[in-house]
Amino acid sequence: MPKSISGSVGKGGKNRFDDVLTIQYLLNCVPSSRGGPDRELVLDGLCGNLTNAAISKFQLAALGFADG
Repeated sequence: MPKSISGSVGKGGKNRFDDVLTIQYLLNCVPSSRGGPDRELVLDGLCGNLTNAAISKFQLAALGFADG
């Protein structure tokens, strides 16, 4: 099922609760070896250190750079 967010998530993002939940869920779907989080993220809707680190790791793997 397609997922969407209404604003940016991560460092300097709008970090709306529902958007963060969506990103946390989607990041957990990516294997760690392909840029997913090292440890499964808790789906809490908060964009804390672990979520920000997972976003950066995914960006680096998918895009070759990370801005968080």
